[in-house]
Amino acid sequence: MDIHTSIERITPAQAERYLERNDNNRTMRPIHVAKLADDISSGRWHVNGSSIVFNGDGTLLDGQHRLAAIVQAGVPIDMVVVRGVSKAAMPTIDANISRKASDVAKLRGYSNVSQLIGTARLLVSAKTGVVREGEKISTGGLMDFLRKHPHLEDSVAASFKNSKTVPVASVAAWHYIAFYIGGFHDEVNAAMKVLDTGIPHYPSDAIHVFRERYLKDRHIMQGHMTKRLAGFWTLVNAWNDFRSRQPRSLCRIQNSEVLIDGVDYDKL
Repeated sequence: MDIHTSIERITPAQAERYLERNDNNRTMRPIHVAKLADDISSGRWHVNGSSIVFNGDGTLLDGQHRLAAIVQAGVPIDMVVVRGVSKAAMPTIDANISRKASDVAKLRGYSNVSQLIGTARLLVSAKTGVVREGEKISTGGLMDFLRKHPHLEDSVAASFKNSKTVPVASVAAWHYIAFYIGGFHDEVNAAMKVLDTGIPHYPSDAIHVFRERYLKDRHIMQGHMTKRLAGFWTLVNAWNDFRSRQPRSLCRIQNSEVLIDGVDYDKL
């Protein structure tokens, strides 16, 4: 077996030529390509030892998503290229468990990483207005988001203690925007006390009504991104009423965007 390894500057045109030799690979996953392309175009791509692999006759064995991302980003990048690998080895390539965003967050010293990453994805979806955008963002993109919003970890920690009674991601996302971006410190603390104790802050308290609805129908506001956004928007709607002391008797699930009054979302 004659295996050669090198580092090549792969241009979009070169990537297209390599993809022409992509005869028997996995089905291409556009969302994964979009994540990689975003990392490349944003300058987050690094040579990390992961390689583009060809067998002896030039057939592509591994790397189709990275090559497609180079084409999509339109940016050349350096990449480890391995040539001469036996085609019989193809089933063993990428057979290991991939590192999730929560794994990377833990390596970087963050706490409550599963809830933190879930909250970050929810906020990205809320910011862009695209339900699947939070799922599309790459691990590098999520780490950038956490770096730009260091207090998000504090909001998750504040919400995590009530995880048995309220949806952590929805509450943490609302808490971060209202407390750290909006600056409504006293009012947020009052609302958090209602979520914690179940004791209304005023008659027909809107946050209390939200809490009771969640305890009754939590399946509507947790799960995939669409449900988590509905929980977030429902809480935001209740919060807007809470701030103005509007009485509530019902809590309707909000399936379309609701913004927090008085907040500059450009800071998100």
